[in-house]
Order: sequence, then structure tokens, then C-alpha cells
Amino acid sequence: MKRGEPRTCRYVGIGAAVAALTEVTSYQARAMYLSYTGRYPRMQLWHGTTDTTLAYANFGEEIKQWTNLNGVSQTPALTDGPRSGATRTRYGGTGDRPPVEGFSFAGYGHSLPLTGMFPYALSFLGLDATSTDPTPSSQTKNAGSGRCLDVAGASQANGAQAQIWDCHGLANQQWTPTASGELRVYGGKCLDVSGRATADGSSVIIWDCSGQSNQQWRFNSDGSITAVGANKCLDVPGNTPATGTRLRIWSSNGGANQRWTRT
Repeated sequence: MKRGEPRTCRYVGIGAAVAALTEVTSYQARAMYLSYTGRYPRMQLWHGTTDTTLAYANFGEEIKQWTNLNGVSQTPALTDGPRSGATRTRYGGTGDRPPVEGFSFAGYGHSLPLTGMFPYALSFLGLDATSTDPTPSSQTKNAGSGRCLDVAGASQANGAQAQIWDCHGLANQQWTPTASGELRVYGGKCLDVSGRATADGSSVIIWDCSGQSNQQWRFNSDGSITAVGANKCLDVPGNTPATGTRLRIWSSNGGANQRWTRT
């Protein structure tokens, strides 16, 4: 396949009918890169209930397709009405930046109301944050090994392994906690539980920041760092002090291999 050529044909709606199953469209997207295990784009959808250009039935199908692709439930995690005539549904999360969000506008056709809607789009895209002094970055040292949280090989690639290494203060050991619970490195990468896994032993990597729970971390008073999505601790396997030991998540045990300090 040459650059610029379409990978496949996109199914479209015909009148009130939808021409493909949810699973078919999601499979087409995944088939473009079968070995990909990372995140898919978050999506905000707007649709009028009386739209005759693109039938309203397609709104529900779009939600099914994007929730399926992102691996979240098609049952709304939150339903509310932020403005008159608008029903908002969030899927995969209740916060301002869920994986999928839909706005249904009662009585509107293909031309949708824009007045008062921009704040909702800006919030979903994360463009509404006020400027504040940034939290300074720092090293994060493990109590058991005396070594620092480190990105292997100073790689900036998605999927690069988190490990412990001798503390040296370079960019791959500079971590910045954010108000949303992220631990950022290189500015736009986040400490991430690979594949949104929750099991003991799941690998810890870096990935483009997505706002999802597998990239949220909580610093606890005992020095442990909890992966919020899995409710397990950032852990050095077996309390091994060797440089290059790959990090994982594990059930809290109070050990020195799960205690960390920012330095």
C-alpha cells in the first residue's frame, strides 16, 4: 500500500439504516496495525435528533464503534444535560476527558447550536486549563535499591520500559506529577500500566499521556505510589537492587521495594 492510499472502505449510513456492524468497523481500524497495543483516539460526537443529512441512527452506531475501539462499555458512565435541549453521555469515565463523549441535541438537524458549547469542547480537549506555575520535576528514588525511576535507554518511544537505574538527574529520570495524577517525563509522556492491566506483575512503561486511569498515580504517606486504575503499587520485583530491573505493579506489601521519595 502506498502512502496516501486508503487502507479500506468506510461503511456509511444509508437513510436511517447503518451499513455495518460495530465490530466490523472496529476490526478495520485495528487491522491497519495488528501489532499495535497502545491507545486509540478519544472522541467527542455531536448529533441533532432531526438530522436528515446524516440520519440520527448513525449517532448511536458511532458511539458503539468508538467505545468498541477504545475497549470501554457502551453503557454510559454518566448522563446529564449541561444545557437546554442537550443530552451528554460519557463512556469509560465520568470526568471531563473520558474516552468517548456524545452530545445529542433535541430538535436540531445538521446545523447544530454553537452558542455556549465551546467550553464543553475545550474542556474535553484539555484546552481550558488556566496557566499556573508548573510543578518542578525531580528524581524519584526507590528506598530498597537506592536507585531512581528511569526510562530504559533514555528512550522517548511509546512502550519504553520503566526501570531502576543509578540516579544521574538526566531527562529520563525527571518526573513531574500533575494535578490529574499523572507522572510525566519528557513533557508529553506518562508513566503507564501497560495495556490498562490490573494484575500483579503487570509491566510499567511510558506512553503518550491520555488521561486514563492507568496513567494516574497516587503518592501515599508511607512512601508507596499507587497505580489508581489497578489499585496496586509501583514495585521493584523481589527488592532487586540491580540497575536495569524492570518495574511492575504489585499488591501493597509495605516493603522497601515499594517505597519512593522525590529528590
